[in-house]
Amino acid sequence: MFKNLLTARTVLGSLAVCITVITAVLLSTHSDAQIARNDSDRQLAPLAGTITGRVFQDFNGNGLYETSGGTAAAPTAVDVGVQGVTVTAYDSAGVAQGNTTTAANGTYGLAATGTGPYRIEFTTIPSGYSPSARSTDSVLGGSGTNAGSTVQFVDNGNTSDVNLAVNRGKDYCEDNPDIASQLYSYGGTNAPDAMIMFSYRSGSTRTGTENGSFPGSFMDFTMPGYTSLASTDEIGTTFGLAFDRVNRMIYAAAFMKRHAKFGPNGTGAIYKVDPASSTGSLYVDLNAVFGAGTAGADAHNPSNWDRDNNNTAWEAVGKRSLGGMAISDDMANLFVMNLWDRMLYKIPTSGPLNNTTITRVAFPSPNDANACGSQANYRPFAVSYHEGKVYVGAVCSNGTNSRWAHVFEVDPNTLTYTQNPILSFSLRFQRGLADPGNSGNWRSWSTMFSAVNANGAWTWPQPMFTDIDFDNGNLIMSFRDRMGDQTGYQTLSNPNNNARSKGITAGDIIRACGDPTNGWTLESNGRCGGEGSAPQGTNEGPDGGEFYYQENYHPNSIPHSEVGVGSASQIPGHTEFIAGIFDPIYLSGTNVYDSQGFRWFVNTGSVAGSQNRGYQVNDGGFGKANGVGNTVPLCEAAPIEIGNRVWRDLNDNGVQDPGEPGIAGVTVHLYDSNNVLVGTAVTDANGEYYFVSSTVADPNPGDNIGQVNGGIKFNAGYTIKLDRPEDWNTGGPLFGLRKTIMDVASQPGFAEGSDSDADYDNSGNYLQIPITTGNPGDNNHNYDFGLTLAPSAAPVSVSGRITTANGNGIRNVRVTLTEESGAMHYALTGTFGYFTFENIESGQGVVLSVSAKRYTFSQPTRFISLDDNITDADWVANP
Repeated sequence: MFKNLLTARTVLGSLAVCITVITAVLLSTHSDAQIARNDSDRQLAPLAGTITGRVFQDFNGNGLYETSGGTAAAPTAVDVGVQGVTVTAYDSAGVAQGNTTTAANGTYGLAATGTGPYRIEFTTIPSGYSPSARSTDSVLGGSGTNAGSTVQFVDNGNTSDVNLAVNRGKDYCEDNPDIASQLYSYGGTNAPDAMIMFSYRSGSTRTGTENGSFPGSFMDFTMPGYTSLASTDEIGTTFGLAFDRVNRMIYAAAFMKRHAKFGPNGTGAIYKVDPASSTGSLYVDLNAVFGAGTAGADAHNPSNWDRDNNNTAWEAVGKRSLGGMAISDDMANLFVMNLWDRMLYKIPTSGPLNNTTITRVAFPSPNDANACGSQANYRPFAVSYHEGKVYVGAVCSNGTNSRWAHVFEVDPNTLTYTQNPILSFSLRFQRGLADPGNSGNWRSWSTMFSAVNANGAWTWPQPMFTDIDFDNGNLIMSFRDRMGDQTGYQTLSNPNNNARSKGITAGDIIRACGDPTNGWTLESNGRCGGEGSAPQGTNEGPDGGEFYYQENYHPNSIPHSEVGVGSASQIPGHTEFIAGIFDPIYLSGTNVYDSQGFRWFVNTGSVAGSQNRGYQVNDGGFGKANGVGNTVPLCEAAPIEIGNRVWRDLNDNGVQDPGEPGIAGVTVHLYDSNNVLVGTAVTDANGEYYFVSSTVADPNPGDNIGQVNGGIKFNAGYTIKLDRPEDWNTGGPLFGLRKTIMDVASQPGFAEGSDSDADYDNSGNYLQIPITTGNPGDNNHNYDFGLTLAPSAAPVSVSGRITTANGNGIRNVRVTLTEESGAMHYALTGTFGYFTFENIESGQGVVLSVSAKRYTFSQPTRFISLDDNITDADWVANP
């Protein structure tokens, strides 16, 4: 019932707009009658001034600028400024009245010229970033912490807090995600907790390391309890972990640990674990794909788990089965290290799995000064994916440069290694005690049982470079003590006698500061990148001190100075990370020894390098012998937010000009690809509406935030519609309105953010915007509905005056009016410069042009929308 107000002339009129190039739309004018009719919708034009705000990375996607980091008990990400974003102010004529770029901290100050109101556009957003959720309407600025969309409107130049939040899908994480890890169980019996899950905020901020002890009744370091996700019968011992956040699937790679069984598919298995159903199953078996023994033979002796095949199983640790694993940012490929053939495997997460779809590359043969001396001495393990590159960590197990660590970079597309490592450093520095009387200094790898046993516990620290994490470009490198996986708790690990004893691990966490572009510098004497709070000159760590100095049992107790187990996870934006630890709690007078758990360590600030929370998960069967495995955050895929604005296009030019009002009270519906209604929003006073992902039904479908139960799907088709009949009928907010020109691209700046995207549906009655969503975090606030007054039935007139710069009328100027149909009308100005066209059909766009023999005009052609009589189509000749 509305589309019949328009004809094919609309299409021709749009073509005319294109012919008149940029200025045609910008100079369209209206009669006094039109202005009077719309006075209540217009905003006044205040004076110009300075517009200020900030562009920041919003890690948790809530649209708020948060910098406190929360508390140790409830940590949050610290948002950071984004540099180099262009901010431009456009006035109501579409003229840029100033621009600037954001500083290193994301702030900007824009001195706008001319007069307001202004349209503020944010452009040149860094590649890979999308607008985050907005926390306020995109008008009149906000507060110091909230943010609007990439196109905002302000009354004047004296407006502050015009902020924009952006983020990358791969950096998103909710404030308190779950963490997945592994617990190891002795022998061949089935245990339920081969993989566990717990919340990131678990545990206690009082670990006993900060004040000596705390009351025995204080037990919140075990709360809340963990959830078991998979049993040992399902997956066995695993270490490498990766999480597909889009499909909510955990991948776990088989791992050789003495005295504990493999899963049902042996050394080459990668399992998938569904955290929703707590079930584990095989994803791929590399031994089945590439042949038996691809990942080495099973070195266990299931008939005697106490001895477990003596030196055969001892030697197999770190050399058989699989090591570290990572997943690409697009969740399309896994990268896993095969410890047996030392090849890096690239495995798709969908489609067929065979020796063609799975590719692999051999470890390189470095020739740098710190090379291991023999290819056989390189022992790669860690695999990490960061900023489009794969990183592999390896140690020299033996030989000339034994106890050196190396980081290699790999192109994930070609599986091409750097010939030589991008970072190398010695591990021969002095370390603290592994156990009283037993040094924690790293040793070369042993091929048979080797241990010192000064106090009835075995120690023989051998470094495995098992994990690499990135903290704002800096490296967090975790080293696992091979001894902890070669021994157990009160086992007969020593093949030479029948004495039972327990193994004690002595891992480490080392930091290197820098980034992939400029390289890294290893921590030195407890400092890295100018930060650190560790005591210096302790003769423990690189150059006499260690950055993460509280990776020990207790600062006032010397038994165990190195309690890390070679695993860590850094959530983007957080100032702390979680690490696997044995005996994470020091509780004087109680039995919390020989336990497994985690601590959180601080990366930056006044207490950088310290720990601030601990969590005990198990008093398991391996005591201090690496009883816990790797960690991976189960961050949700970044949700999608879509929508923006329904507005009155007062001049019918298809552009959201400053001062044009939003339309309140319009019902907006979101339909999925099956035409099922999945969301409802009602525009607010500024005409804004948004649809957001939710896990529950929308409790208030009458507000401007439509909550989509089950979430807005990624890369899926939807349709946004204004199809409530009452809105278009008498008394409705859309009564008497029609669509404006759609997809205008001739205006300067960010056209997609300032145009109208709506067209009529097949019924011809309602406006709609068909859309296709993007990847996780690809928010889109550019879905705008522009509406203008429907034309009256009566014909209209077009009149104006042409004058010199002094205001004198110019006679005999030829004026041409071209209708959408192509019909052309001509007029000559009279003695005082006036002209008039009568009986022109309303409801169309026309093109006016002027020409004179003695005069020129800076804008001789313009486009005018005929919704009413035009009396001010005036020109002033160039001087």
